[in-house]
Amino acid sequence: MSASATKSGRILAIDYGRRRIGLAISDELHMTAQPLLTLLRKNRRDDLRRLREIIREHHVTRIVVG
Repeated sequence: MSASATKSGRILAIDYGRRRIGLAISDELHMTAQPLLTLLRKNRRDDLRRLREIIREHHVTRIVVG
């Protein structure tokens, strides 16, 4: 991975379930990930709005869904 890739932002991992959405975030160097939070699902619109806020707040440039 190039030096510019490691400084471009964090990776957000999303574990998408019927009732909850689990989130983990990488460190700035993409070496480790830490649990971030668990969102209780409301509806698609609110879920996406909250995810967009988290993406902006943590400077996420990549998302992994699993």
